[in-house]
Amino acid sequence: MGKSEGCFHCCLHYMFDYETSKTLVIPNLGLGVFFRFKLLVVLYVVGYVCVVQKAYQETDSVISSVATKVKGSAFTNTSDMDPRFWDVADYVTPSQGDNSFFVLTNMVITPLQTQSRCSEIPNPSSTCVDDDCTEGYNDPRGNGIRTGLCENYSATAKTCHVRSWCPLEVDTQLPEHALLAAAENFTVLIKNTLTYPKFHFHRRNIPSHINSSYLEGCEFNRATDPDCPIFRLKHVVSEAGEEFQDMAVKKGRYPRYPYRLEGYPYLKDYDVTEAVSMGTSYGTE
Repeated sequence: MGKSEGCFHCCLHYMFDYETSKTLVIPNLGLGVFFRFKLLVVLYVVGYVCVVQKAYQETDSVISSVATKVKGSAFTNTSDMDPRFWDVADYVTPSQGDNSFFVLTNMVITPLQTQSRCSEIPNPSSTCVDDDCTEGYNDPRGNGIRTGLCENYSATAKTCHVRSWCPLEVDTQLPEHALLAAAENFTVLIKNTLTYPKFHFHRRNIPSHINSSYLEGCEFNRATDPDCPIFRLKHVVSEAGEEFQDMAVKKGRYPRYPYRLEGYPYLKDYDVTEAVSMGTSYGTE
């Protein structure tokens, strides 16, 4: 009977007793400063070191290389020049660039030029009145060495006479259509590799399953062929929202090729879970 009564009292205490913590205040300057200092250290480590500086992550500089190879040919037959076949050696100039490539699409043709004497093209620095052309002067904005004569360029303008390649090139009168309009169908192969030495991480934009026979017939397409590193120039320009033929008449900078992560699809096969657990992430600027 006593045992049952004891259990009953224990249950009553468990259900109806109320407990509260007791706070002890110690009026000691040294202990107070030490406690607050520990709190500041914790806030510094969590807030600044971990959140702001991300010191828990390891970083490494990327080693990257880009190689390009343009392919395509064109044939031109205009009144200003003889019929001509154009290949890569003719229209890729300069042949190399810093992570870039250049394609000639248009040119101003001045036929029958010879080294002789002729009147400068009218502009504020070349117009003259009788004897104000200094002989031997080389105008940085001009086209040759002045002879000292001031002659009629037209019925309404007089300019300084120069020794140069004459007739002078008038580069303000561009043809209505680009000389190499066919360049829109040229293609460029882009090879890109990146390495993070510290993490022994190496990737390239051409997956290992791609071989030379595949490259001979593929062309980049976001939907049907996203792994192909060969791009048609017309499509590259359209990625920037521009029309190739409009840009080809004058000049323009092609956009970075349409490859990021969206840009770097060759990083997609990397184990993201592993990267997170290592406290690392991969990318390029």
